[in-house]
Amino acid sequence: LCVDRSSRLDGLLVLQIRRGDYLHHCRNLAKWHSDFNAYNRFDDAFGDPWVKPQLGFYDRLPLYMRRCLPDIGQIVEKVEKVRRTSAGIGLQSIYMMTNGDEWWLAELKHALWAAYPWVRIASTRDLVWTWEQKFVSQSMDMLVAERAQMFIGNGVSRSIAHSD
Repeated sequence: LCVDRSSRLDGLLVLQIRRGDYLHHCRNLAKWHSDFNAYNRFDDAFGDPWVKPQLGFYDRLPLYMRRCLPDIGQIVEKVEKVRRTSAGIGLQSIYMMTNGDEWWLAELKHALWAAYPWVRIASTRDLVWTWEQKFVSQSMDMLVAERAQMFIGNGVSRSIAHSD
């Protein structure tokens, strides 16, 4: 497989939506008063920096949960916000890197389609892999995310974040 590393997937928005293991992990991050990773640590370089809240646990918990484990309404709100920016011009499709339950993803897709007439919305769960291919599925997700016109990550799992 020969891949041109410079090719960008124009029109594609990739979302990193961790569920499953993050149902408990995000609460722990708030308890530990953890900082975020990767590009969320840069001061204003990517337009959506994380400022660690200097609050008690119960006051900071909702802030961590919104960033780490947003609900469907919060995800749709964020997608609509970035779609309306100059970097979001031309976005037509969404790909979600996720370990979420299929019923929850169906609800999220419905909410995203209700907010905007996307051409296509798909997720990791929609892909069909052979048992050999499953070993590289996360790498394929990251390759797609790296090339997308826009990527929105949760900031706590060493994610990338960019909008060219």
